[in-house]
Amino acid sequence: MTTQQALQKLAEYEKTNAALGYASMVVYYDGATAAPKKSDDIRAESLGYLAGKGYELTTCPETVEMLETLNADIKNLDAVTARKVSELYRNYDRTRRIPADEFVEFQMLTAKADAVWHDAKEKNDFSLFEPYLTRIFDGVKKIAGYTDPGKPTYDALLGNFERGLTTAQCDGFFATLRSRLVPLIKEISGVKQIDDTPLKQNFPVAVQRDFSDFVMGIMGIDRERCIIGET
Repeated sequence: MTTQQALQKLAEYEKTNAALGYASMVVYYDGATAAPKKSDDIRAESLGYLAGKGYELTTCPETVEMLETLNADIKNLDAVTARKVSELYRNYDRTRRIPADEFVEFQMLTAKADAVWHDAKEKNDFSLFEPYLTRIFDGVKKIAGYTDPGKPTYDALLGNFERGLTTAQCDGFFATLRSRLVPLIKEISGVKQIDDTPLKQNFPVAVQRDFSDFVMGIMGIDRERCIIGET
């Protein structure tokens, strides 16, 4: 595969990957807003199917060849494309370490758990959600073991959000923060407290909708591209 062919494949990859991501987002959004409560099983299966297709796209030989071809010629790529290739290759390298069936199973679990969370919140019953939370917790640790073997689990998870950040760095940062915050909190707690009853009132959906609409107007959001959903 030539560099030019690989660049064409990259464009095709991005288009397909974006379509899968968009489809997953719409299915999730439907579940979080207007979907009937008993549609959670088929929604989880659908999201699992889309996740499986995304896994196949990311790890298939054609994608790997495309990334390796571009990596070999990365010095001749523009800065944006070079960065894309670097990030996509990292994503491929991490994704391929996770067994496909476990990758899909975890996506289905989180989709199902989201529906259960909504139900548990409505009923104020944590026991409904607790078993799902436990399985997610265990699943996250297991996946971290696949993607970053040999690295402390929490360090691996921190790296998903802030590349290179470690627990040791966090401990140092929070120790400094604690030394200044604890005295401040004690000082604040010793004075007359403000009236926080406005935070504990009931806010009707219609009023929330009007306020959200007002904020969207202030932000200049295109109403034909973004809508207000209720959850």
